[in-house]
Amino acid sequence: SYILTDSNFGQSLDVERLVIPLVTVVAVATASSMLTKEFRRETFIGINRMEQLAKREADLGRLYEVSRTMAAGDSLDLVLPELVGRIGRYLNAEVGAVMLHNEREQVLEVVSPIWTAGHSLDVGGYRMPLYRKGDIERVFLSGNPALYTDLDKDPNSHGLLGELGTHSAMVVPMQLEHRTMGVMVLADKSDGEFTKRDLEVLTSLAAPAALVLAQLERFHEAEETSLRMEEMSRMKSDFVSVVSHELRTPLTSIIGALATIARPELSPEQPAARELLESARNQADRLRRLIEDLLVVSRIEGQALPRHPEEIDLGLFLPETMEVISGADEVVKVQVETETIIKTDPDHLRRIVINLVENAMKHAGGSPVEVIVAMEDENVAIDVVDHGSGIPDSERAKIFDQFTQLEPSVTRSQGGTGL
Repeated sequence: SYILTDSNFGQSLDVERLVIPLVTVVAVATASSMLTKEFRRETFIGINRMEQLAKREADLGRLYEVSRTMAAGDSLDLVLPELVGRIGRYLNAEVGAVMLHNEREQVLEVVSPIWTAGHSLDVGGYRMPLYRKGDIERVFLSGNPALYTDLDKDPNSHGLLGELGTHSAMVVPMQLEHRTMGVMVLADKSDGEFTKRDLEVLTSLAAPAALVLAQLERFHEAEETSLRMEEMSRMKSDFVSVVSHELRTPLTSIIGALATIARPELSPEQPAARELLESARNQADRLRRLIEDLLVVSRIEGQALPRHPEEIDLGLFLPETMEVISGADEVVKVQVETETIIKTDPDHLRRIVINLVENAMKHAGGSPVEVIVAMEDENVAIDVVDHGSGIPDSERAKIFDQFTQLEPSVTRSQGGTGL
């Protein structure tokens, strides 16, 4: 247009006037084309990103719902059918099932009930030996997810998938670290055929399901272990109680017979015989107290220890208690104000004080032992203080455990059942 216009006016053609506008037009057109191409590329990338984000959002939503379903129950029988049904609805499947691996028998056990078109169906403990190596067994052994189509053409060659009368199915392993716990199966999509995208979604949902299943397994194992431990503890307590009761009767007769022989008119004349008799009486009394301790422990464990609280004056109670302990009058000093009244079970408090004082005397090496009573606000503190070698800091946390004794080489020779 420029050239024609220029020619019509009969003017001579100026190359410079022609080239500069043409170059400018070409440069602008090229830049516009490049900008348009870049804009289209960024737009395409943005659309793909939006689609990926939408897919990830949907996947995370499904994952959250699955995790919430798994966390809502504490039993595989309750959680798994609900889990399979929820995942089946996400992927428009009409059939869903989970098979768990029985390591001891090397079979896959179908968890009943299975999910079929929105309803549960009891399959009665269907078991699939791994040596048969059908479609489901191969997925479990290989650890690779699989998508199967046209199953109805030859149903006999597809194991359980063929027996269910399905047309297509997805089978994914339920893996946790290097362990395959079982497989998850979805079959017959209601709105068409399963796609690779469906298989990816099912694989992603099987991973958290395996994690929660592992936690449920550990929970059940811990629960069973706890029940077994409780049963063993109960059996031990019953055994201790029965044996202790059986020992009390003959021991009472022995103590009575020794006390009778020790009477002046029946006491042996030889000093050595009298020493042996006194030693027998002391050991019998020691055995009686050990049996009583065992009975008390048994009653405490069975929560059957009777308590009869009453008001007592520690100024009278503690000195009387010291009279029961052999040798206490020589090393034990009681510091208590008169009319320090508390309400407690005197038998139990006496047993506690005797245990602590005897333990202090046993390990104090002949040094003094003080029993000190002090008021602390509305409470009364009774301290038993000795000046022996003491207890290491590392051992103090366990000294009140049942039948615990420190330094066995020393304590075993001195006897006792611990604090």
